[in-house]
Amino acid sequence: MRKAILWVVAVCCLVGCFRRPADAAESIEPLLNEDYFQVLHEEIAEAEKEIIVSVFLFKTSPSPRGRTRRIGAALKKAARRGLRVVVLLEKSTQRGLNEANGKTAADLKDAGVLVLYDNPARTMHTKMVIIDREIVLLGSHNLTESALKHNHEASLRIRSKTLATRLVEYLDTIHPSVRE
Repeated sequence: MRKAILWVVAVCCLVGCFRRPADAAESIEPLLNEDYFQVLHEEIAEAEKEIIVSVFLFKTSPSPRGRTRRIGAALKKAARRGLRVVVLLEKSTQRGLNEANGKTAADLKDAGVLVLYDNPARTMHTKMVIIDREIVLLGSHNLTESALKHNHEASLRIRSKTLATRLVEYLDTIHPSVRE
């Protein structure tokens, strides 16, 4: 828990919540352990224009009640509502990782989600979601049942248009179709 708190303080310093410049985050909320799932699910449902997900591993649960399956369903529903939904995944030499990401990617693509992969020459280890270029979920959570239900994980929900814009620009350096 102490590491999680120190990590939150470090990120707060990075986004300026202690000095409050004009472009500082409007709000920062820690999302510890399984709290992340509920917030992510709600943010996807409330998104109005765009959802960008960048994650190292998105392993969809075989159970229809699985949390990762529910996140995938929410992303597909958002795409059917007309939102731009982009999922950027890791592509690597790890067979199991590629199989898990590939299976999820195929399912998402069938519903109109734009699925992209990084260049396998360099590992993309990001775990972030950007909603409507205003809300950022950033931290340690992969999209796996373990991360969303069992692991000790720490992430943040940050409301900051400036940070969201900078992170979209960063993701665009990993794959130029992210920003569009």
